[in-house]
Formats: sequence, C-alpha cells, structure tokens
Amino acid sequence: MGNKVLIYANYMDGAKEAVEKAIRITSDISNLKVFLMYVFPLSSKLEVVKTQPKLSLPEVKLFQQAEAYLTQHDIWFKKIIQVGNPIQEIIMAVKFEQMDMLIVADKENKEGIGLTSSICDKVNCPVVFVREKEGDVSHPLS
Repeated sequence: MGNKVLIYANYMDGAKEAVEKAIRITSDISNLKVFLMYVFPLSSKLEVVKTQPKLSLPEVKLFQQAEAYLTQHDIWFKKIIQVGNPIQEIIMAVKFEQMDMLIVADKENKEGIGLTSSICDKVNCPVVFVREKEGDVSHPLS
C-alpha cells in the first residue's frame, strides 16, 4: 500500500477517531501523508454566506483534535476544505491526489443513507468507514 490517506469527516469526534484508525492501519508505512477533508454542502454554504458576512465556519474547528494527534505523532498532514457535493468532491480528491486509502467518518442522514454505497464503487482504493456510535454526543456540522 502507498502512503497517501484521505480522511473525510463531517463531525468532530469522527475526525479524531478516523485519524487514530488511519495511524493504526498504516503503522508499517513510512512517510505517511494524511489529507483531512471537509466538504461544506453547497446549499448550506449559501445560507451561511447570506447570514454572516464574516465567516466563522465550524469546519475550522472540525480537525483541531485530529491535527493535534497527527502533530503529536509527527505525521505530515494537509487540510482540504471544499464547497459542493460531498460525494463528488471526495471522489475527485481520491482520483486527483491518487490516494491509497480513504477513511470516511460520516453521520448517516435521517433516512439511514450515508456515503457508503455512493463512494465504494467509484474509487480505486480501500475504503474504511467510521460511524458515530449510538448514544455518542458529538459536535455535528450538518
């Protein structure tokens, strides 16, 4: 396996858990490169722009715990913040950056449909899912 891992998260506790999982899975890989990704859904972004001229968006805080964990373990990382359709943006990032693994920390939506089936068939790398445990109190962003 290569050394590039994309971690997509849409809730704070999931971001840190996904980073921890990435480090465990890739413990034998040298020169690990972690890309932390959040996609602000386009419709949500438009509402924020309309109501707040100065943006103080929650994605700024999303990866704070994850960044601290990566820094503590001396692992290179880069944040990717996009606006658009999360599924399309994740797939494009995996292909464009030639990722070797994708880890998704995703809250399922009200209908119980998450990103699982939409992504697995469209990327050419292993995909690991981190789901919010029932009863968890986390910091949702969507």
